[in-house]
Amino acid sequence: MPVKLCVAWSMRGARGASSSDLIIALLVIGALGFFVAPPVIRQYVTWPNSIKRIGLNPYTLDFDAEGVHIGES
Repeated sequence: MPVKLCVAWSMRGARGASSSDLIIALLVIGALGFFVAPPVIRQYVTWPNSIKRIGLNPYTLDFDAEGVHIGES
């Protein structure tokens, strides 16, 4: 069964991606960029700091951080 899946996948890749595949990929990248990336970024910032808001726009590659204070309180 896995062999048939690999063959079908490689044949599809040779044909190219359809427009619906591209739209789905853009929607998934957008959702990950808008909703998943900011909390993950906040989690990995470990030094003494405070950040009020983090925003990321994956389509324009824009990163915003508001209320940033780095150092001891």
